[in-house]
Amino acid sequence: MLHIDTIIKYALICIILYIVNKKIPKKHTKIMTITTLIVIITITPQLLKSYIITFLILEFITTFIYIMKHKLLDVILTKNYTINNLSEGMLLAQPLINTQHKYTFNNNYESGNIVLKNNIYGLEEKDITLLKKLEDENYITHVPIKKTICFAPFIQVGVILTILFGNIITTIIGAIL
Repeated sequence: MLHIDTIIKYALICIILYIVNKKIPKKHTKIMTITTLIVIITITPQLLKSYIITFLILEFITTFIYIMKHKLLDVILTKNYTINNLSEGMLLAQPLINTQHKYTFNNNYESGNIVLKNNIYGLEEKDITLLKKLEDENYITHVPIKKTICFAPFIQVGVILTILFGNIITTIIGAIL
């Protein structure tokens, strides 16, 4: 049975290991992990399960932060289009910023004036006209557009998995704990 004090203990261990992991140089991280595992096994074998759970949670958090930090999703879900290939309704990936007569697409709003925002309705005819004008003046050559993903197949796969296997998350957590 999982008690609240055990959950708090797991959370504190996660936080401490995350802080220690950030302070130690990357080349020593594996040594620290193996040493901690050996110490926990020799002192109390009962803590091995909590260490493994904590380690998995920590690795998940670290991996998630790494992916978000490097904006992998932005790279995967963005495609550059030439101005002639634009159409109404396309979504800008980043707003168009004017900094001292230099136009760039980025999310750094403090660096200059926002010329064209990325809104939920997508590009309008006046926006495309403005972009064509900026292209004619050699300020921009391409526009980053968000790729769209059809989410219906993902929902269908989720429904099929739920029908076939039931609640997978509860089964996995029950097997771990």
